[in-house]
Amino acid sequence: MLVSPQLFAVVALCIAVATWAVYLVAIARSKLSGLPWGSMVLMLAALGGGGFAIASQPTAPVIAPAAVGMVMSGLFLWLLSVRKTPIGDIRVSVGDSLMPFAAQLGDGTQFKSGSLTGQRILLKFFRGSW
Repeated sequence: MLVSPQLFAVVALCIAVATWAVYLVAIARSKLSGLPWGSMVLMLAALGGGGFAIASQPTAPVIAPAAVGMVMSGLFLWLLSVRKTPIGDIRVSVGDSLMPFAAQLGDGTQFKSGSLTGQRILLKFFRGSW
């Protein structure tokens, strides 16, 4: 074999870790402008490389890094598929109309922004880091 399966496994893991790091830094700097197509392609490559490595040589030194890389890649792609945030920047200013939204409260009841019509309100959103 020209390239060892262990090398494929390690490269798949490195691609997954590096792509996560770059994406999370971009989020922290608010530099995302749409779907991260490049990151998605790299994660698919990591999935394919890890799968190829495991299929070629199913031994512990190959399976361990390949499996971690594949799980990280799969999680990244799954999280992108289930996100419900709008793509792009949303800009609001004082006095703008409230965009309609709904949320479930802690007691299980549904809150709708329409119930605030005609009131002066201050909405404060916290983007946590827990």
